[in-house]
Amino acid sequence: MNAESLPGRDGNSPGQNSPDENLYSRFQRQVLRRPSATAVIDLDGETSYSELDREATLLGAALQQHGVEAEQPVGVLFHRNRTLIASLLGVLKAGGCYVPLDPDDPPERARRIIRTAGCRLVIGNGPLLEKLRVAMAAANDPVDDLVLQDVAGLYSTEASLDTLPSIAPGGSRLAYILFTSGSTGLPKGVEVEHRHVLQLLDSAVTMLGVNESDRYIATSTVGFDSSVAEMYLPLVTGGTVIVYDRTLVLDPRRLAGEVLKHRATVLMTGPAVWSVAQATMPQFPKVRVLICHGEALAPTLANWLVEIGEQVWNLYGPTETTVWATGHRLHRDDIGNQPVVPIGRPLPHVEIRVLDEHGHPVAIGQEGELWIGGPSVARGYRGSVALTNERFMALDEAGVLFYRTGDIVSKDPAGTIHYHGRNDDQLKVRGVRIEPMEVEAVVLTHPAVFQTAVTWFATLSGSRALVAAVVLKPGARLTSQQLHDYLGTRLPPAMVPTRLVSFPTLPLLPSGKVDRAAIRAASADFGNDDTDGPRHQQAQAIRPEAKPAAARHGASATEQVLMGIWAQVLGTEAVQPSDHFFSIGGDSLSAVTVILEIEAALGISLPVGSIFEAPTVRRLAERVERARALADIPDNSDFIYPLSDAGHGRALFFSHVESPIVRQGRWTAHCPLYAMTLWSHGRGFVSQRSIEELAGFYVAKIRAIQPEGPYRLAGYSFGGLIALEIAQQIQRAGEQVELLYLLDPSAPFDTWPVMQPRRPVPMATRKFGRRMIALLHALGTQPGDTVSRLGRRLENRIPLVWRERLCYWLVHLHGRYANALTLRMLPNDRWPAFWYLSKRLGKSYSPGRYAGRTTAVFTREANGYAAWQALLGPDAEVLFLNGEHSGEAGLFSDAGLSLWVDALCLRLDASEHGENAPTRSGAH
Repeated sequence: MNAESLPGRDGNSPGQNSPDENLYSRFQRQVLRRPSATAVIDLDGETSYSELDREATLLGAALQQHGVEAEQPVGVLFHRNRTLIASLLGVLKAGGCYVPLDPDDPPERARRIIRTAGCRLVIGNGPLLEKLRVAMAAANDPVDDLVLQDVAGLYSTEASLDTLPSIAPGGSRLAYILFTSGSTGLPKGVEVEHRHVLQLLDSAVTMLGVNESDRYIATSTVGFDSSVAEMYLPLVTGGTVIVYDRTLVLDPRRLAGEVLKHRATVLMTGPAVWSVAQATMPQFPKVRVLICHGEALAPTLANWLVEIGEQVWNLYGPTETTVWATGHRLHRDDIGNQPVVPIGRPLPHVEIRVLDEHGHPVAIGQEGELWIGGPSVARGYRGSVALTNERFMALDEAGVLFYRTGDIVSKDPAGTIHYHGRNDDQLKVRGVRIEPMEVEAVVLTHPAVFQTAVTWFATLSGSRALVAAVVLKPGARLTSQQLHDYLGTRLPPAMVPTRLVSFPTLPLLPSGKVDRAAIRAASADFGNDDTDGPRHQQAQAIRPEAKPAAARHGASATEQVLMGIWAQVLGTEAVQPSDHFFSIGGDSLSAVTVILEIEAALGISLPVGSIFEAPTVRRLAERVERARALADIPDNSDFIYPLSDAGHGRALFFSHVESPIVRQGRWTAHCPLYAMTLWSHGRGFVSQRSIEELAGFYVAKIRAIQPEGPYRLAGYSFGGLIALEIAQQIQRAGEQVELLYLLDPSAPFDTWPVMQPRRPVPMATRKFGRRMIALLHALGTQPGDTVSRLGRRLENRIPLVWRERLCYWLVHLHGRYANALTLRMLPNDRWPAFWYLSKRLGKSYSPGRYAGRTTAVFTREANGYAAWQALLGPDAEVLFLNGEHSGEAGLFSDAGLSLWVDALCLRLDASEHGENAPTRSGAH
């Protein structure tokens, strides 16, 4: 099928380029046209085009003052935020070429890139530069010829604006040097000129039809060429780039939330990430332009992508041809059952040749090597004339420069290109291009390794990961954890092998080459429970050191569950409590699967980052135990906190809302949801002594989040009384309350029947002295069990009112001084504590009639409805549900949520646009 081209819209169609046009000048067109429009959104907020231009101009002026000249390489080392983008633009405006340095890479790799590129200046922030300085000192690499400049020092004077009269020339000058994995054992730098990037952007704007209304979520690492499209496509068309750290793509639910929050219209990532999103969020939000690139795309995944994307593109291109060279737009009726989706037809500026091993064109349908030519082919490799001449060459007298990709493809009769693999050992793992020789060169530096060979293996999820085969030196010992830690300080995370297999000698083919298929077969047996390990060439899987039987059998119940999950996901039986996830076959994508399995098995939601922060079974089990012990307590330090920050609508502040509304993906309103709670982890209970005082406390907090009205408020159960008082105080202050939503609210306390406390149970008659001696002895030998047993005995021997008060103070104590002892003392049933606090707050509260817009929802029990009739205004909407207030069938159970959440979300979205919300049939 032919790739479809869509014209640019709203005056953003590409025009003729000046021969020496700088990429920055294309950005500046949008600065002049839409100065106040939002250019960048990051965690610190929004930055307009004029603000970004000013920041980049200040930096460009400072760089020229530091002596930056045409094509001078400048290292750029930042985390992903607007400062990174401003710095890249500043280097371009000053005339230099930037060399992106990934902060997640080991500093040693950054040092090698800096030296290969020939940088005399590196700009970044202080902590990252300090790590680099330490790495250079450890490598005995003097920095006398290199300036490591904190960017904060470059913005010291406003006068710098007058020292940069114009944008430096671009055209055939270098824009950036981007380093990829190198077949020589070192990373190789691809030199890309301004004209190459401009040609790519012109073609992409025409093909994708992007314009100023588009919003891009950018997640690619700055060291990948896809970041060039993510950052510059929006900036040259007047759109918005939303900058997030790479971990966003590891959490599909969070990614979906950000798409909704920012109304993102363009999203690009690789098949490995999309496949996790498909499994986790099958109802992923709709996206106008969805791009898949970096790896072969399977038809089953493609069929799902066309369900969530208005335009879905499979794009292909190596770094050496400036991001993308071919594209294929997917349609539901032409995906078919082919092994992989085609990579399509060449972009408008690209010329394609498919040649055999002798350099002759192949016939239609036959396989050959793909050669890419045209004005976006890079200049070559930095400092490597021989490698440049080998991969870049003219094929005929016309002199058009072609790049030899090493990819095997074929053309069908319609001219569509199909991808069939590589003609060398180069690997693509989760979209990252890896030359095995670079990984092998680093593995060989370990003192225990004699020989090595690196290839890929197929994980249980179907994605690829790296495996290293090693031959150890005589008498040497090496565990997977030791080698993993060693390589982690020298290679980027994506290039560290996740499986290690030991051979007495490397398996060889009859030709004398390493038999990488045999290594893959040995890796496939990694999880075999046969004690002899893989049965190929006498290979042995390098596992963690054997643990004593007592250590294995002494694992806690939670550790046993986690060990089972890890074994299932990673395909290995050799999991121990102290094993490191990323040294026994784990990777970022399998980490997502583990988190989902933990949630399914234990009912606990953990962020994906938990495995990165606690990568052993034992440490992760501790996090799970804390989450289970405090499952109903938010892990925050405030009494108002966001449950969901998706969407740009006016926030809903909800008193006593419970977390399943978000954890189960039920919150679909295009506005943030804030929880208001009486109990905050790290602070204990609120200190206010009345509902009026508490409402005043909340009003101040709400105004700090949303300074002006109209406000949206909600409350469940006792939280309904709190929400009512907040609404009244806001109204008395002259502000507007758009909606007060009451979910089965409690009646005021002065309407409750007086509750009679239980009579105390007589204490035992044992003598006091003997009891105290026995108690002290038990506390010394078995403190945990004794405290728990004492608590249960006291619970049965003291009146109800005192049990509630004791429960309150125990929970309060743990909230303020959390430790192992207070956790042991924490009651399993914390309802008496909330009951005690609610009575203390509400005993003197007598609310007045509320005249604002109200929706009150009551269960059929309707215990509080009679009292609320006197409190609600004549225009209040009153609804009844067939659900229960609490318990297994309560309003926050799976069944209960379906009764009211969807209707509330519809109501909020409709009011955002000034409409009357329809009530979904059967919701109320």
